[in-house]
Amino acid sequence: WASQVEPAMRLRLMAVAAAGGVAVLAVFWVDKVARFCLPARWHGTLWGWRVLRLGDALGAYRGHPRTLALVLGLSIAVQLVRVFQGYGLGRGLGIHVDLAYYLVFMPIAMLVLLLPVSISGFGLPQAVIVWLLRPVGVPDAQSLALSTLLIAIPTGVKIFNWIATMWGGQIRFTTAMLFAIALVAEFTIGGISGIMHSSPPSDLQQTDSYFIVAHFHYVLYGGAILGIFS
Repeated sequence: WASQVEPAMRLRLMAVAAAGGVAVLAVFWVDKVARFCLPARWHGTLWGWRVLRLGDALGAYRGHPRTLALVLGLSIAVQLVRVFQGYGLGRGLGIHVDLAYYLVFMPIAMLVLLLPVSISGFGLPQAVIVWLLRPVGVPDAQSLALSTLLIAIPTGVKIFNWIATMWGGQIRFTTAMLFAIALVAEFTIGGISGIMHSSPPSDLQQTDSYFIVAHFHYVLYGGAILGIFS
């Protein structure tokens, strides 16, 4: 994949990937970093105490190497599944990019997908995937289609997971539960309308129309506002 990218962009992308890896590893030493960077006079304050407690909680994982190894193995397996999913969908969309490129840079986009819907709903994951595929000459329309499918398929599984969680349960229709059920319904409508954007001809017709406004509001209102109300 390196031969398909300009040298300056290649260094930039490698720096982003390396920074992400260093940040993930640094989380396990955040307790030491917090005590070193946080001024001593702040240790007794409420926010300083909370930062230190959070650092201690994360740093405690260093004492459980077996748990870390298990979590690392599961994380690698999940990331590989997502990478191969993106590679297969990309081939189906006519994106001919080496698998090695996906293995190196697609996990960056997967991290962005972990953000809450209230943040990622503004199109940040799609923008990151388009940005990562642009250096290898992939048209923005195909990159956007791929990013939409990468979001839509796991979201569909998530919706079935929500429904299966309630299925057969002893549901009490409290106010919070009614808002939660409304979240599933509205988020489903928003998700179905979002799948249509994975087709570039359909997306071209819907761009800058009230269809996008409706999709945006169904996703954000269903995924964020109703969740807050519940």
